Amino acid sequence: MHRSSLWQQRPLGHPAHARTLPPSRLLKPAVLLGALLATPAFAAADVKDLDAIIVTATATERSVDSAPASVTVVTGEELRMRPARDVLDAVRDAPGLNVRAVGSLGRRVVSIRGMESRHTLVLIDGERIAATDQVFGLSDLQFGWIPLEAIERVEIVRGPLSSLYGSDALGGVINIITRGDARQWRGSTRIGYGHLPEDDGGELRQASVYASGPLGQDFSLTVNGAWQEQQPLPEPSDARLAQREGQEQTTLRARLQWRPGEAHKLALTVMKGDEDRWYGTRSGALFYRQSYDFDRTHAGLSYDGELGGGHLRLRGYTATIHQRQHNTEGVAPSPEQEAGEKALDGHYGLALGERHHLTSGFEARAERLQHPSFAGGEEEARQYALFGQDEWRIGEAFDLVYGVRWDKHELFGSEFSPRIYAVWKPAEHWTLKGGYSRGFKAPMLKQISPDYRFDGPHSFIGNPDIQPEMSDNVELSLGYSRDAFWGRVTVYRNTVEDLINSVCVERCTLPLRRLYRYENVDDVRIRGAEAEFGAELPAGLRLTASHAYNDVRDERSDQRLAERPLQSGNARLDWTSPGQAWQVETRYEYTGRQRVYPAASGAALLQQPSYGLWNAAVRRRFGERASVQLGVENLTDHRVEDGGAPYNYRERGRFVYAMLSLGF
Repeated sequence: MHRSSLWQQRPLGHPAHARTLPPSRLLKPAVLLGALLATPAFAAADVKDLDAIIVTATATERSVDSAPASVTVVTGEELRMRPARDVLDAVRDAPGLNVRAVGSLGRRVVSIRGMESRHTLVLIDGERIAATDQVFGLSDLQFGWIPLEAIERVEIVRGPLSSLYGSDALGGVINIITRGDARQWRGSTRIGYGHLPEDDGGELRQASVYASGPLGQDFSLTVNGAWQEQQPLPEPSDARLAQREGQEQTTLRARLQWRPGEAHKLALTVMKGDEDRWYGTRSGALFYRQSYDFDRTHAGLSYDGELGGGHLRLRGYTATIHQRQHNTEGVAPSPEQEAGEKALDGHYGLALGERHHLTSGFEARAERLQHPSFAGGEEEARQYALFGQDEWRIGEAFDLVYGVRWDKHELFGSEFSPRIYAVWKPAEHWTLKGGYSRGFKAPMLKQISPDYRFDGPHSFIGNPDIQPEMSDNVELSLGYSRDAFWGRVTVYRNTVEDLINSVCVERCTLPLRRLYRYENVDDVRIRGAEAEFGAELPAGLRLTASHAYNDVRDERSDQRLAERPLQSGNARLDWTSPGQAWQVETRYEYTGRQRVYPAASGAALLQQPSYGLWNAAVRRRFGERASVQLGVENLTDHRVEDGGAPYNYRERGRFVYAMLSLGF
């Protein structure tokens, strides 16, 4: 097996080598036109094994085998085989990752090893993407920035990485690596359509486009955009109510890059997004339509260069998200609100001889939240951080990575987040690794403000008495890789002090309009194990599978927390014909039993039974520039809610789709 050099470093997250007319109405024609005109060269499918290269775990290039963390890499080719609305849809079967429900409208958030969605940091090419939880409680908007056509790979790190990324990485990191700037113009597009054959609603239409190429000798431009629309799915018992909300989303992203020298690069990145969500609901005997409009912007400037024998990266960005609500039938909407972030960060990596590679960095970030419930109309908090990391090679078979981050938060003072992790190859084909990490998470502004109140499908209020969350994580992993087979087993234990949860305090018997307050629950203990393997089989077949056991308990009561499956898993069997003209995929996703909140206030938590979903797809390539994909998700049309069992998330029924991809 090839072992990537510890000292070969690239920038963190860098890919290899007037409302007169709503923005969505302006951006949509541009995306559709590009999708119709653009046409992409297909790369050979990447092999998902322990040789895949990642950068998220250390800020330097390492293979999955030698990375000091539990890591999953999903290639762009694998992502584009799926009828995903966004990245979250596409990676939902990754080990240790659970897509959790937030209400009864089809909204989803990601949970890594039983942690909350706010504990997962989302990066694009290593640059922080502001979480939308600040504006829209438990939302998933941060996963809709990048269309799948523009993605090279997604790196998922399970477990705390606060020593590098701060408090938002208490549970893990999802780093979306985009395709690099091309030396000659290239592009790709995808157009898709899907529907639920037995339901009157839920149609999905998508179009995305990606283009990249040089502008003269020193400049290059990369542009991608996407549009998608999903119709609401009405309740079978009353079509005036929505089982799943409707969505329309348009995003555009442009990156202008300048290379003043071979070892220096400046990049300006601008992203703009507009999203509408709507559904039918009721208040007493009054039925009405409720809708939300989200406007998002993100602009960043970055520098990468070789200086003094090391690599320097500096980044600055500003981001805002603005939310408006609109109701019919004269129902008063909730107030407008806006969240924003401004940040400057950087790191410098330098090899000291043949044994050590040092990385040091800093971050300064200010976050704000505008909401009329605040006494001054706006709350703001600043935080600063310094961190250092040493990658120490001890002999040819042992690597030690250790570091610490110091965070200074103006509301909660200082915290230290250390990490130490070892990677040992005791014999050829075997890798043993494990370590300890500590994390810190300060409450969000809306969670701690006594004035905050958000009213939507559910209402949320702040709590000035909550305290920061602290985490201590220990894990041990054993991996094996040889020829056409690889496997890995990981065990871990994580204790979280003062975990913050939204607790229902009023109207808890209703499916909507519940009132939640943010509170510290008692200390939480998470114990789990993950097993993964993959094998290249004869006749073009390939099998991969994973299984996760995740026991999340309140330490005082020794009761499992709700909405965390005890077990989950998936298996996939692929067949590729000689020459890769045909690809056939069969997938099985398993969600184990879990406790869910009852309909009656004060009643004990209920048990939701386990269930599994079958999915199948076939893809036909026509040369290197075109392909057609047909598939069925939830092949058996399994409905979790059938039979009267309690449920916390309505999986989409049998979903049939078709996709056309073209390229130049």
